[in-house]
Parts: sequence; C-alpha cells; structure tokens
Amino acid sequence: MRPPEQAKVLPVFRRIAETGRHPSILRFKKIEDGLWEVKGDRFRFIGAYGARGEFIVAHRARNKQRRFLWQPDIVTAARVLREDAEGRR
Repeated sequence: MRPPEQAKVLPVFRRIAETGRHPSILRFKKIEDGLWEVKGDRFRFIGAYGARGEFIVAHRARNKQRRFLWQPDIVTAARVLREDAEGRR
C-alpha cells in the first residue's frame, strides 16, 4: 500500500488493537466462522483473531464499488490463516 492509503487505514487497526473491536459496525463485521472483514477507504481486509487476541490480516481486497466480498477473497483469506496456523506449530 502507498503511504497515503496506509495513513487512512492505520487508525482503524489501532482502534482494533486498543479495544479488540472497531467502533463502527459498518466497517467491522463477521463474515463467516472466525473470519472478519474490516473496511478501509479503498480496501477490505479479511482476517481473524489469534490465540492471544491479536487481529491477523490474511488478505486485502479492493472495494471496486462492490457491496460484498467475492467468494475467492474469502477462500484466499481462510487458506492464508490455515497455512499460518500450520506454520506456528
């Protein structure tokens, strides 16, 4: 991500780090078993909470004027999280 895009997204993740949740239900929602979506300005981040309560970003998708995530984005995020969990063992 370019620095201007990072500047817009960092406050969202700082808030999640501090409180464990994003204050806006419109920007932070559960999409399926253990996966959460965080909407930024131009991107959607898919991730999950780790064993220590940290939020792990697994995939980034461009909004592209979509109202919903595409299934391939969800599948990719689930795969990345699964591979990360296997690597931590």
